[in-house]
Amino acid sequence: MPLATPQRIGAYRILRALARQKSFVADDEAGRRVVIKLLDPDCLLDDQLHPSIHDRLARVRELAQASVANLYGVERDLDLVFMVWEYVHAMSFVEYASSPDLSDVDLIKLMRELALAVESLHARGIVHGAIHDGNVFVDSDGRIHLTDISPLLYHDPAVDERAVIELMREAARARTPLSGAIAQSLEALDGQQTNLRELTDHLAALAKPDDPARIAIDERPGRLRLRTIVMALVIAIVGIASVFIVRSYILAQLRKSAPPSVAPPISTR
Repeated sequence: MPLATPQRIGAYRILRALARQKSFVADDEAGRRVVIKLLDPDCLLDDQLHPSIHDRLARVRELAQASVANLYGVERDLDLVFMVWEYVHAMSFVEYASSPDLSDVDLIKLMRELALAVESLHARGIVHGAIHDGNVFVDSDGRIHLTDISPLLYHDPAVDERAVIELMREAARARTPLSGAIAQSLEALDGQQTNLRELTDHLAALAKPDDPARIAIDERPGRLRLRTIVMALVIAIVGIASVFIVRSYILAQLRKSAPPSVAPPISTR
């Protein structure tokens, strides 16, 4: 039997319950809207935050990334501990993606923005650990917002990469109809092998299939480096050859314009 929704948690006035009575929408004393989420007991040590969990949440709180909701802090209420997150006025990723007003190309661009947001998080040394439709939102301007980063000590980026691909597939399945080429391309992605950089290149190719300036889907970093080296060598060779050609031309012009030289007299002594 579900528990009754509390009227207050610490200094926060509860407005409504969310998932399984473990998270709530609330207002603080200044009227700021927040989401309060119960912290897993495994994150506590002797009724206090485990030091590793404390350090992780401190890093999350210090994030300055527009695509990640703010973690305001931690609130204790009796024996329970809650994380206090910024409330995002937005739609869930799948709900937004299923809109008939969103074109396939716009959906692909939105998916790419999601991959870039998670990749940016990884660049700061943080693995989200809880990527799913309940934690990824899109605002009215079409911008991605990640929220509820797991307090648990996730270290492997592959956890997020697999979750991002699965969320994209879920969003694609929610659309009717969806371009067959896009659907097949997303289904072909392998969460065990595809990293986020490859995924963003893949999505860029889907969004601009006829753009000759794009990076081909099957080009991997090793091949790109080889192509860059070859192009650099070609440019260097052309540059050196140009210098010799210009130098030869200038010397030829100087010979034509110079007066004839007079040979020195030969001494008869």
